[in-house]
Amino acid sequence: MKQLIKAIAPTPVLNVARDLREWPRLRARPVQVFDTKNLWSADRAAVSAMLEDSGTDAGWDEDHKTITALFGDENKMGGVNPGDRKALYYLVRALKPKNVLEVGTHIGASTLYIARALKRIAKKGKVSTVDIMDVNDAVHGPWKEAGLPEGPRDMATRLECAAHIDFHTCPCLELMATIKTKYDLIFLDGDHTAQAVYQEVSA
Repeated sequence: MKQLIKAIAPTPVLNVARDLREWPRLRARPVQVFDTKNLWSADRAAVSAMLEDSGTDAGWDEDHKTITALFGDENKMGGVNPGDRKALYYLVRALKPKNVLEVGTHIGASTLYIARALKRIAKKGKVSTVDIMDVNDAVHGPWKEAGLPEGPRDMATRLECAAHIDFHTCPCLELMATIKTKYDLIFLDGDHTAQAVYQEVSA
C-alpha cells in the first residue's frame, strides 16, 4: 500500500506527510546544545552572487561535460539534480574551502563535482565523503544498482581528482565524533529525516 501511495501521490503531498510524521519524533529528541558561531551566516544576495559568477562558467562547462560523459547519462547521477550539482560546484569555487565534508556519497555524483571544483582552486583541497555502505564495493556498491560502469573511486581516478577525495564507510555521526579535521563547507545529503539532520547540524 505504501508503494502505491508513493507512486500516485504528488511529491508536495508526500513531503507534507513526511513532515507531519517526523515532527513528533523530532520533538521527542533531547535538545542538542552547540556553538552556532561555527556556522556561517550569509544573506541571499551574497549566495546569489556566488551562484551567478560568470568567471566559473568555463570550468563548469568543461567539468560538467567530462563528468556527464563518464556517467553516460545525466539521469544516472542519483538524487543530486543538475541544479544542485551546479550550485555545489559554484559554491566551492566561490568559497575556496580547503576541507569539505559530504554526508551521503551514494554513487558519488556530487562528490566528483566537488572534487573537480577543489582541483581547480587548491592543489591540497579535500572532500571527505561518508556513507553507511561501502560505495566502492565491486559487488554490492550502489553504482552497480544504478547501472554505472564503475564506482566513485574509479571514476575519480579517471577524472584525475582521486587525490582530492577521502572515502569513509561508517555512520556520519561516528565520523564527526572522531575525526580531527575542521571543515570549511559541509554538504548534508544522507538521511533526510528531520531528527537526523538536527543531530548532524549540531555535530
